[in-house]
Amino acid sequence: MASRFLPTFRRGVGAEESAAPPMETKDLADRVRSSSRYYSVPGQPYSPDWNVARAVQEGFQGNPWIFRSVEVICYTALNQQIVLRQGDGVTGTPLAARRDTSRLLYRLNKRANPWETAKLWRYRLLAQWLLSSKGLFVEVARNNSGGYALLHLLDPDLTDPIPSKTSPIGSFQMRTTVGDSGRIYNELPPFDPDSSASNSVLWIRSPHPTIMHRGMSPMEAAGLSIDLDRYARLYNRNYMQSGGRPDGILAIKGIAEWDTIERLEAKFNDTSSQGKTTAIQADAMDYKDLSTAPRDMQWSEVMDRMKREATMVFGVPESMMGDASGRTFDNADAEYAIFWEHRMGPLLALLDDQLDVLTPGGFDDELYLRHDTSDVWVLSRHKRAEQDRAAADLGRGAITIDDYRERIGLERLDVPAT
Repeated sequence: MASRFLPTFRRGVGAEESAAPPMETKDLADRVRSSSRYYSVPGQPYSPDWNVARAVQEGFQGNPWIFRSVEVICYTALNQQIVLRQGDGVTGTPLAARRDTSRLLYRLNKRANPWETAKLWRYRLLAQWLLSSKGLFVEVARNNSGGYALLHLLDPDLTDPIPSKTSPIGSFQMRTTVGDSGRIYNELPPFDPDSSASNSVLWIRSPHPTIMHRGMSPMEAAGLSIDLDRYARLYNRNYMQSGGRPDGILAIKGIAEWDTIERLEAKFNDTSSQGKTTAIQADAMDYKDLSTAPRDMQWSEVMDRMKREATMVFGVPESMMGDASGRTFDNADAEYAIFWEHRMGPLLALLDDQLDVLTPGGFDDELYLRHDTSDVWVLSRHKRAEQDRAAADLGRGAITIDDYRERIGLERLDVPAT
């Protein structure tokens, strides 16, 4: 990057042109590898670069467990309305939609832009949050009155943050194709609630532990497992397409005529099981099933391990994916509670904190953009348990009525005998 930036100033004004560098030579593998980001050659190492295109193609579209994990998280989030709480992000009263002059609630709950409903847009927003290690970029368009005209998701692979002299994020450039050779067709400033810019870009991302201006995706943690699963599926598919090994052995004891053997093979080796049965001369007839072999057991182990790792990395239990076999109802309920308390709750809180800048006063007003989770039963189980304990203490005379009301979140009466 530095070698291409202002080459004249790097040489110095008036400096003579240096001699042309020697022609770069590459072997065949390097040239093939650089010609396409999807091409693999023998000996090519595992690539940890999980851009959105690769994550969608190899993960979301090519792996059933990744697809289902992303789908469960997205659909669960779509069940919750987005509200603007007044005064406090947890206990504040939600603002009525008709009082939202910025039309932010309309864009997030009804229609995000002329081409997408709010639920379609929010599904893609959550999916990019999970699949993009670069983060996601929201184009925000405002009308003349300052209200929101549309919210539009940009392709993360085609959008780059560009630093300026005064800020590490001075603008965002959008390109037509992936790579440095892509033509830049637009450049927009970062979103600022106090700015008068009609179009801007809001950058949202899951935090990286050491790099502030970078996102983090579960695909990176599960990348090697996804690669192993993908190549194991392709290997077995190609193996079976090529005929595979015999599924069984037909043994004929004694000496049989070749005509007899050919008739037996023709009987078993029809078009639906070509190459799956072998006839061997013997003194009697017997059939040995070879459906269970070390190779099949290894394949099964890879699939089971991939499923466990995918559900663990994405934080989605198997019972939420539709497979509750081997679990009691209590165990399935416990997994549902863990999913909400340790996955969906923190994810939505982190997303809401970054979307909160879209409120009319940005981070400085008294409005808090939040997913409304007040109707999620499992999130209030600890509060209900405390209320039950308070009722039990009141019943045996251990506390007063005012103490009970205070413990369940109501105001004290402060009258005699309470």
